[in-house]
Amino acid sequence: MNQVLHICLRMRGSLATLLAALALAMQPLAAQAQDKAVRIEKQETPALQPLTAAEIDQATTMLQSDHRIRTSLAQSQRVRTVFVERREEDKNAPTGQRRADVVLYNYDTNETISAVVILGPSPSVEHMTITNDQPAGLGTQEVEEARQLALAHPTVQEQLRAAGLSGRESELIITHLRAQAAAPDDPCSTHRCVVLSFNTRDAVLDIAVVVDLTTRQVAVQ
Repeated sequence: MNQVLHICLRMRGSLATLLAALALAMQPLAAQAQDKAVRIEKQETPALQPLTAAEIDQATTMLQSDHRIRTSLAQSQRVRTVFVERREEDKNAPTGQRRADVVLYNYDTNETISAVVILGPSPSVEHMTITNDQPAGLGTQEVEEARQLALAHPTVQEQLRAAGLSGRESELIITHLRAQAAAPDDPCSTHRCVVLSFNTRDAVLDIAVVVDLTTRQVAVQ
């Protein structure tokens, strides 16, 4: 009897050791599962997702509805959207709040309009500043305007025909770069200029164009 009791105690001790070892082994797996859950939660949190097309449209429309911007648009001034992105919120910001940083540029007044727009069912312009300078980057609207001005230029059309191309955008690869000249007598030292390079999938074309968006002039290199 004593021998049987001794064997049972040994087995119970071994089982306890085994359970402890299993618990220890499971700790990294539990930690990994928790980390994965946190990552999934972050991925699914709307506040951390990039702006949707509808939110970008809402942010731009909201800012343009401000009376100062609306007045400029009513006067047919050239106001272009340069930048619309989700605003990085502080840790103490209200949960689920979605805001956007929006930058517009007025070509006629050389003004940059920067604003924070609250998105959602009750959108509003939370903060706006207007400065007499230019934003650093180029917006999609500006790049598209430069492309259209270049493609409509007779010299560009002639060079494309010489390369055996019809000038359709579908057959071209057009890359762009913001141009800022160092020489003070160069208009692109103060104007918003874009350098466009024309290529195709099969060939590198020797066609480079500088578009001055401020004056809407095209120079073929």
